[in-house]
Formats: sequence, structure tokens, C-alpha cells
Amino acid sequence: LISATYKPTPGYTEKEILKQVNEFALMFENAVRAGKIKSGRKTNDIAIKAMTITLEEFIDEYYFDRKENSFSPNTIPFYRSVIRQFLCPAYGNIRLIDITAEHLQNFVNCLSEPGMRADETNEEALSAATVKRYSTVFRSIMREAHRIGFTEEYTFCNTDIDYPKIKKSELDVYTQEETNWFFEELQNESA
Repeated sequence: LISATYKPTPGYTEKEILKQVNEFALMFENAVRAGKIKSGRKTNDIAIKAMTITLEEFIDEYYFDRKENSFSPNTIPFYRSVIRQFLCPAYGNIRLIDITAEHLQNFVNCLSEPGMRADETNEEALSAATVKRYSTVFRSIMREAHRIGFTEEYTFCNTDIDYPKIKKSELDVYTQEETNWFFEELQNESA
């Protein structure tokens, strides 16, 4: 006999908890059938928790504990800021196993919209480079979830995400005439 205990998240109604219990039971049965959980073997806590843990719970309970030593001191506050401002409000309540490449694409699209800056008085969209940099935070979290065993595959592996195009500004170069004038002025200066 194989069994598991489901602990509902506080703050949900009885109807919502019942729905969560039924989902958990279905996922648990599927995991047993797939051989991920076997009788007579101590069940890995992560195998059970992987079925219900949300993105925000994973970040709080696992992510920074594991990654803190591999990040530079400046990276940690940056990642925490992106997570607090963008990721958790939008995706924090989604279970890790339910996150898809579509969520990353939606994240990129959302960041590309005007008005996403921390400075609310600036309505300009984030630069394309900033959008890409912020998306690396989401990618890093999901990569770590896979490494620990919360997801069967790295969700964003081989995904073709449409990032905004980085605008290349046209260089304003001197004409031959302006260059000649500049050198003449330099020679007059040194004389």
C-alpha cells in the first residue's frame, strides 16, 4: 500500500480545498502508475511536494538557499527585486509542474509593454536588453527546480521565445570635411 498526506494551503474555502485534494490524489495515482513513487521504498519528499508546490513556495523554500553561494552579492538583490515586482504577483500561485514556455513568453510580452517600470512616472517600455535580463531570472528559477527534481524536464529548454528586438542606434559620424577641420584646429592649437 502506498499513501501520501495532503496538507491544504491555509486561506482556501472548503470547496477549493476539496478540489485541491482531488487534483493531488489524481497526480499521486499517476506518479505511482508511472513508477515515480514505489511501495517499500522511502518516498522522496520532493516527489510528493513536486505535485503541489507553487512557484512562490519554491522560491521561498528552496531557490535562494541553494543559489545564494553561487550568485554575486549584486545578483541576489536584483533577482529578489524582479521576483517581488514581476514574477510572484503574476505567476507565484501557479504550481511548478503547470508552468510552461507560454508563461515565459507571456512574461516577456508583459515586460515589453509600456508602464512596467518601477518608476511609475516613466511610461516608456523597458528596453529589450532589460526584458531579456529579467527573463533570465524566470529561467534560472525553473532550471533550479528541474535540477532539484521538482519538474521532470527543464520547462524552458529549447524554447523559442520571441524577445523584443534590440534597437541599434545609428552612429553619428564626422564627415571628411568635419574631420579635416578638426585636425586643422588641433594643429593651430598646438602651434
